[in-house]
Amino acid sequence: MACFIAPLILSIILILISKFKSDISVRFKLNILILMMLGGSLLLIVEHIWYGEIVPWLPFLTAMRSPEDIGVVIYEVTARGLPMTFTVSAVWAGLVLVLKYTELRLRVKPTIVTTEVERA
Repeated sequence: MACFIAPLILSIILILISKFKSDISVRFKLNILILMMLGGSLLLIVEHIWYGEIVPWLPFLTAMRSPEDIGVVIYEVTARGLPMTFTVSAVWAGLVLVLKYTELRLRVKPTIVTTEVERA
């Protein structure tokens, strides 16, 4: 019910990092991770609205009817949201490694060195 909060918070932090440190953003291709996190969060929000777990009145989450129910939300974020966030981040890291490897392979072109051997 609140599993979308962890990737949403990470995407907001990454957006702020990319705005202030554009060299880091380009170097590590943070825009890919931001899109993955925002897209996943958006789909989870739509799914939770579809099943009635998010409502348009306060406190917005049906499992948190009173302030004492904050433990349910924290458990949901830590037990489901964080593993999803780490998994998506690991997939992104693998994607970045593959992209860096292919860029390196395309940049380094093998050269053939020929030498003439003198005959006596």
